[in-house]
Amino acid sequence: MSSKSRKKVREEFEGKSKSEIEEQELRELIDQKKAETEALKKLLDALNKKQQN
Repeated sequence: MSSKSRKKVREEFEGKSKSEIEEQELRELIDQKKAETEALKKLLDALNKKQQN
């Protein structure tokens, strides 16, 4: 990890408890998974439409 990345992470989490950091990381992961799920649903819909034609 570059020093720039470490500095960014340190600034992002400065002053937060471990549980607050973990909660934020989990929320970000949930948001990422929701976005991935939506993308997969759109892909599946497109494939289903293509198959019907």
